Amino acid sequence: MPTLNDISVEVINESVALGAHAKARQDFSAIGQQVLDRLSSKQRSEFFGAFLEAAFAECIADEHGYESRQPQHDREPDLNFLNGHTMEIKNTSTDTGWRGGKYSKRPGDYILVSYDKDEHKVFVALASLTEDDWQRPKSANYYGTTFTAADLRRVIKEGRGKIILGDFRYGPRNGKPYLVRALAS
Repeated sequence: MPTLNDISVEVINESVALGAHAKARQDFSAIGQQVLDRLSSKQRSEFFGAFLEAAFAECIADEHGYESRQPQHDREPDLNFLNGHTMEIKNTSTDTGWRGGKYSKRPGDYILVSYDKDEHKVFVALASLTEDDWQRPKSANYYGTTFTAADLRRVIKEGRGKIILGDFRYGPRNGKPYLVRALAS
């Protein structure tokens, strides 16, 4: 069973998570509300995700000295440190889990981020994931995989993950876990 890499545990802490979220919010808001209003929620999420990748790389370098190279292609890891360590970043604006594409099934350490629509609250977790952790689509017409809050809870219980910011809450009727975001500003 995979475990979190020591470097991942060292560099992803509350300070880095809050700093990266703040930098991404600042860069994202610089786009301008007039432009943001024209974007779909999917497009907003993709832009915010790109800002998160850059912000995490910058904050990790500033706080821990680990420099990374920005990916040039989607098939490359989101964080590719010069010392050879890699990490993926997944973000969502839901409180139920993350969706992934073709390369999200890559095994390794993931920074999992959930933010509210105003980007003022954030949930951040760290998890060591395998291809089998990602749920396959139920429809043949959709290629994407999912990793739910329940999956994260399981991975944490297995010792392969931890929450950096936020918590879980449980549905009153079904006991299903949901992500609780912490105030970031």
